[in-house]
Amino acid sequence: MPATGKVNDNYNPETGAVGDWSSTYNQGTYLGAAMMLYNYTKEPIYLTEAQRIAQFTKVNMASSGIFNWEAGPDLNGFKGIFMRYARRYVVDANRSDFIPWLQLNAKSAYNNRNSEGLISTNWGTRTAETSTLTADSTFKIIPAFAASTAVSLLVNCPYSTKIIRNAYSTIEAENFDYIKGVSVETCPEGTLDLSVIKSGYYSGYNNVDFGLTGSGTALFRLACSTAGNTIDIHLGGPTGTLIGTATTTNTGSLTTYADITCPVTNLKGLQNIYLVYSGTGTICKVNYFKFIEAESAGETHGLLGTYYNGLNFNTPVLQRIDSVLNFNWLEFSPASGVNADNFTARWTGKILPLYTGTYTFYISSANARKVWIDNQLIVDKWINNSGIVYSGSIDLAAGQKYDIKVEYNNIAGTANIKLEWQSDLQVRQVIPSSQLFMPDEVVSAINDTQANADGLTVYPNPVIKSITLNSGSVEATQVSIFDIQGKLLIQSNGKFSGTTSFDVSKLSKGVYFVTVVSNNGMKLTHKFIK
Repeated sequence: MPATGKVNDNYNPETGAVGDWSSTYNQGTYLGAAMMLYNYTKEPIYLTEAQRIAQFTKVNMASSGIFNWEAGPDLNGFKGIFMRYARRYVVDANRSDFIPWLQLNAKSAYNNRNSEGLISTNWGTRTAETSTLTADSTFKIIPAFAASTAVSLLVNCPYSTKIIRNAYSTIEAENFDYIKGVSVETCPEGTLDLSVIKSGYYSGYNNVDFGLTGSGTALFRLACSTAGNTIDIHLGGPTGTLIGTATTTNTGSLTTYADITCPVTNLKGLQNIYLVYSGTGTICKVNYFKFIEAESAGETHGLLGTYYNGLNFNTPVLQRIDSVLNFNWLEFSPASGVNADNFTARWTGKILPLYTGTYTFYISSANARKVWIDNQLIVDKWINNSGIVYSGSIDLAAGQKYDIKVEYNNIAGTANIKLEWQSDLQVRQVIPSSQLFMPDEVVSAINDTQANADGLTVYPNPVIKSITLNSGSVEATQVSIFDIQGKLLIQSNGKFSGTTSFDVSKLSKGVYFVTVVSNNGMKLTHKFIK
């Protein structure tokens, strides 16, 4: 049932009868199929179906959040199958908001093991002791398939709610999301590594965040006894776009580690990275890898999307690159951490027309919307409605980039937005990513339109351990440091004027924003790099 996410068990084509009970087995396999289809086709309908299936299973098939009984004959082992695909959904769709629920089930199941360490299929009930089962019991022992569900649960339950990786910090090779063939073993350098790597094997790492500047180099910490083997870096899957190739050197032995680097295509935003190994014999052993941030940002297609919780750009929670403005989120949130209802979004950047002439821009959304082109407000319909297409026109010249800004909010219910353009020579279409560009400079998601970097000095920049702020004659009442996604990392409410310093040695490498709020409410902001 696409509208609800409930998967009926069976259909009899001869009688037309529908077995309308649901099992975690079918919920799981359909969830997995929907995610695989979405990954392959990128059609949003499959992601929507996956979201509804996951939500239905969580809300309707778990008593008080725990898988302890189901509304239907859910058989031994079925929930273990669901867990395989629940993890795929969480990782592939970047839905960290589901992780606490999975962790709740993992804790409950483990705490309800019996004295022999066995866990049955009902995770909210203590598993019976096998010695107490009578001769006429339904099961003489705990069935292995029933006990396997908890194994699947504990293996597939993410141990952290933070599934986004910083591309510029160390990514341990053993913390993969998908693999083929490789093994994990103790590393002589005190951690773990990937071992027994043969030609054609791969390891995949989802949700690697390259930020808005992008990378230029990849670094691998590895051991290799043969020079000339390769690690191909692909996007999206083991056969996805090749962005770089690292060639191994002979480090002396498979227990002697060294760093190797290779150039990579400039990447930005959230990416799925696959390392594909090629060569002869044991390719290498990999301890960790990371990327090195480019000195300057290259040209990027798409717009800078900033998402806020609240209807008036209240609390910034996410900043990302959106390739086009054509979203249909239905009843779900745009991303993990963003409200499903009562959120606001702003997109900024540049637009490049292909032809000279009068362009008409069409926007449809649920709910409010505004559109600026070349700093002219051409659509101003900040009202709560849906199902209406609004438009505005402006003269543009071919080959010239113009500023574009779109604002949107959603109060409740379904959420969607689509932005199109048309001229005498341009067919009406969703504005393609090829004609959209990121802003010349990134404006902090935190500081909004009150931001004013001219009144704030930050040094040194880039920073290593300590950062000094100079607010001039402005008396400050609050200093906040945020990461590129708008997450608050450091905050001080002490008053100061002139200079003050902060220890940022614990921040990982990346782009940050520091905001100073003055005693009259003015905000000063500055970007810095670590």
